[in-house]
Amino acid sequence: MKKTHLVLLIYFISLSVILPQDRVVARIGDDIIDSKEFKLRFEFTPRISSSFDVDSQKTHFAYTLIAEKLWAKEAAALQLDTISSYRYYISNLEKMLVRDLLFKKEIESKINLSEEEINDVLNKKSYRLGLNFLYSSSKREIDSLYSLLSTVSIDSLLTGRFEKLEQLEPVKLTYGQMQNSIEDSLFNLNIDEYTKPVQTEIGWVIYYLKEKSDLKAIELGTLTEARMQAARNLLDRKKQKYMEEYLSQILSDKVVNVDVNLFKILSDTLISSLKNTYSNKELKTYYLYDDDVKKIIKTISEDSLNQNFIKFETDPITFKEFLYYLSFTNFKASALDSSTVENSLSKVIRNYIRDEIITREGYKRGLHNSDEVFSELKMWRDNYLSQYLRNTYNKSAEVTEPELAHYISTLVDSTIATKFVSVTEVKLQELDHVREFLIKVESVSDVNQAVAEINFPGQLIIKTDSLVPLSSFQDLASIINNMTENEVYGPITRAEGYSILILHEVEERELTAVEKNKLQVDVHKEILYYKKLENILRNKTIELANKYDLNINREVLKSINVTDIPALIYRMYGFGGQTTAAPFTNLFYNWYYRYKSMEKEAL
Repeated sequence: MKKTHLVLLIYFISLSVILPQDRVVARIGDDIIDSKEFKLRFEFTPRISSSFDVDSQKTHFAYTLIAEKLWAKEAAALQLDTISSYRYYISNLEKMLVRDLLFKKEIESKINLSEEEINDVLNKKSYRLGLNFLYSSSKREIDSLYSLLSTVSIDSLLTGRFEKLEQLEPVKLTYGQMQNSIEDSLFNLNIDEYTKPVQTEIGWVIYYLKEKSDLKAIELGTLTEARMQAARNLLDRKKQKYMEEYLSQILSDKVVNVDVNLFKILSDTLISSLKNTYSNKELKTYYLYDDDVKKIIKTISEDSLNQNFIKFETDPITFKEFLYYLSFTNFKASALDSSTVENSLSKVIRNYIRDEIITREGYKRGLHNSDEVFSELKMWRDNYLSQYLRNTYNKSAEVTEPELAHYISTLVDSTIATKFVSVTEVKLQELDHVREFLIKVESVSDVNQAVAEINFPGQLIIKTDSLVPLSSFQDLASIINNMTENEVYGPITRAEGYSILILHEVEERELTAVEKNKLQVDVHKEILYYKKLENILRNKTIELANKYDLNINREVLKSINVTDIPALIYRMYGFGGQTTAAPFTNLFYNWYYRYKSMEKEAL
C-alpha cells in the first residue's frame, strides 16, 4: 500500500485568505519577516513529514526563511538585482500580479450570487440530457436543415450524414460541461425541442433534446455539496461573462503589429533549438526551457535584441524583452515543422499582446504601487535572489583528490550499521508535469505503473537496480531516511526542476568501515562535496546574520497558529497564469545553532 506526502492539489484564485495581523517575527537590518508572510510561507511550502512537533517545525522554518532573507539582502547589496534574467523575471511576475489585482477590482468585485440563481443551477444540475446534433460548416446548409426540422424527424435528417457516427446513442451531458451560452439554452429545452443554429469554433450546430433523466442521489452528493458545487459553477460562469465583457471593452479598438523579419528569425531559431534539445525524438509536446532561451539570446546580435518586436504605439516591446517572456511562460509546440512552430508562436504573441494591454490598464491605475503587489512581489524577489547568490558558491565546494583521500582516511575502522535502500527518483522540469504525475499516482494502486506511464519532455527517472547505501543519495539522504517503504514524497525543489521520491525497500546491514569505504569512491566524493557546500553556506549565513544584525521575536513566532496539511498548492491568477502559492525553499536551519553557540563563545 502506497503512502503519499504533498499530493493534495489545491487551486485558489486569491491570496486574500485570513491571516494574522502583521507582527514582526524577525528583523534583518531594515527588512522584516512579519507574521502574515511567515504563516503564508509555512503553510504553502511542502515539507517532509517530521517527528518534530509543530512549534519545532515553525522554528526550523523561521531559521530557513531568515537565511533566505539574509542571502537576498546580500544579493541586492552585490547588485545582482541588476542582471537581465532577474529584471525580466520580476517584470513579468509583477505584470501578472497587476493583472490579478485588476481582475479583482473589475471582475470579482462585481459578482453577486443570489439564492434564486443558485437554486436555478441546482435544478439544472439534477438532470442528465441526451442530445443529438446536426453539424455543417456552411451557414446556408445549417439554415436549410433547421427549416426541415419542423416537418422531418432528426433521425431522418441524420441518415447518411457523417456526424451520425458520433451519436449512435444520444450524447450525454450534465450541467457545467459546455460553454455557458450554449448550455443555458440546452437546459431550457423540452424533449423533442431543438436550438436555433449555434455558431461554434468548428462550425454551425443544431442541438436536439432526445432524453432528459434525473441524476441519482449518489451522483449529486449531499445537498450541502451540491449547493457548494452549484455556487462554484455560477461563480465561474459570471467571472467568465464579466471578463469577456471587460476584455471586449478594452481590446476592441486595439491593433498591434509585429516585426515580420524578427518573427521569422525567432521561429527558425526556436525550431533549431528544440531539435537540438530533443535530438529528433518523437514527442507529443516540445517545451522550450529557461536555459534554451538563454542560449538563444547569446546567438542573437545586440542590435537585433534591442529592435522593437511588438510595436505598441507607446513603449514598444523589444526582441530581448519578448525572449525573456518566452522563458517566463515556457513556449511549447506539438511538432517541429515551420507551420506548427509559427502557429504556436503566433498564439503566444497574441496572448502576450492581450496581457500587455490588460497590464497597461492596471499600471494606469497605479496598481503596481499597491501594498498587495509590492509584498507578494518582494516574497518572490527575495527567493530568486537568495537562490541565485547561493548557486554562485557551488563551484567553491568542488572536491580535490587530496581532500578526498584525506576524508576517506579519517573514516573510523569499526563496524557500522548502514541503511541500504531501493529508491526511484522522478525528475520533472515543470509544475504542471508534477501535478499530472501526482494525480496519476493517486489514481492507481501501483505507483510503478504511474511511473511507467508518464512521458514528459525532459523527464528523468532514476531507479536503483538493487539496494544501495542511503548515503549515496547525498542531500536527499535525510529525506529518504525519514520515509517508510512504498511512500511517495515530493515535490522537492532542485536546481534543474523538481524531484519526487518513491521508497521501495529498506534494509539495515552491518559493514566494517573498510567495506564501507570500498563501496564507491564517487559516493564519498559526493558526500564530501555536499558537506563542504553545507559548511560554506552555513558559515556565510552566520556572517550575514552578524552583518545585518539579526533579531528574532520568539513570542510572536510562538503565537502564530498554523495548519499543517501536506499539499502542493497552486495560485491561479485573474486573466490567466499560475504559480505555486508561495516560492519553494528547502529547509536550512542548522546554521542558526552554530550562530548562537558562536555568540556565547564571544561573551
